This record gives sequence, structure tokens and C-alpha cells, in this order.
Amino acid sequence: PSCESTEAIGQSLNVSLYRGSVAASVGVPCQYLCAPNQVAQRGSSRSSSSSSICNSISNSIPTENAWWEIGICLTSQVGHVHRLVLFLLWQQQQQQSTTLHPLCGVIVLAMATWITADFLSGLYHWFADSYRTRYEWINAIFFDNFQLHHQQPHLICQRPLANVNWEVNLPSAVITVLTATATATETATSENTIINSWQFHFISGLGFWVSLTNQAH
Repeated sequence: PSCESTEAIGQSLNVSLYRGSVAASVGVPCQYLCAPNQVAQRGSSRSSSSSSICNSISNSIPTENAWWEIGICLTSQVGHVHRLVLFLLWQQQQQQSTTLHPLCGVIVLAMATWITADFLSGLYHWFADSYRTRYEWINAIFFDNFQLHHQQPHLICQRPLANVNWEVNLPSAVITVLTATATATETATSENTIINSWQFHFISGLGFWVSLTNQAH
């Protein structure tokens, strides 16, 4: 369907989740449904409105890392080292029941989590590129950075390191805190059931690869 008919459908259904862009609030909710020439033909007023919003957002790009952004990234990266040590210790315990070299386990875990993280992050990237909600605070957290990136790709290179990466490091930072808590608890009770499981190490591997996605991009 054309941009106009898609907008009419969206308005008649009053949908709360729709394909859009950071300019959706000024009436361009189907920008990514249209070819570039279709978007250009829709009139200069909307284009200028879209550009003004993008410019206002780009002008507010931070020039320094916030302390909590640095904290999240550091917690995540320290956690990666901690969980790698836990995995190697777990591998050592598993050697009692297998003849496989410990490096085989590392390679299998790395490849399996890499492929899974690549698929899941790609799926989320597509979703965040394509949809928005009517709630701006949700858009600001989950959608704006992705959609602004496609309109002004260079901005990601102008943002500080921790500011670019804190969001994708957040899941790993949470895993780090939970792992530290579980390790302390299990050491005290001598019940190593959580951290000594392939599910735990698989989730840890996912956290590692996801934390690298923005920087790799």
C-alpha cells in the first residue's frame, strides 16, 4: 500500500504499535514502508519537520560518558572474565567423565552462543528499526537510537564509548550481579547447582556477544 493508505489504516485502527521512525510524532509513521523517492514526494513540510526532530536529537548527543554508563560497562566486562573462570573450572570438573579436551568445550560454547546472539540481536534490531509505540519514554529506551542511526549513521561514531555500549552491556551487567550473588550463596551453602550448569554458561556466553554488538556495528 501507499504511504497515505497505510497512514489512513493506522489512524482508523488507532494502533499503538506501528511501523515508523523518530519523526512519527510529526506525521511520518510509515517512512520505512516507502521507497526514498516516495518519501521525497510527500512534501517538504514533513521532510523539514522530520529533519528538525533529527537535528534536535543529534544536537543533544552527549560528549562525555555518564558515571553510571561507565559503571554498567565495567561491571559487564569484569563479569565476562569472572564467568570465563567459572566456565573453565566447570570444564575441569567435567573432565572426570569425558576425554574431550577443555578447548573443545570453549569452542562449542563460543560458536553456539555467537550464532544464537547474532540471530536474536538481528531480530531485535529489525523490530526496533521498524516499530514504535505511542509512549515516548518507551520509544526513547528501545527505538529512538536504532531509528535515528539509519537517518544519521555517523552519530554513533561521535558518541562516547560507554554511552554507545551501556545498553547492550546492561544484560551482562545484570548477569554479573546475579552470578556474584549466586556464587557467594553457593559457596556458603556448598551447593553449586546454578553456576555449574550448561544453561548458565550458555546464557553467560549470550551476554558476552550481545555486549559487543554496538561496538562491532
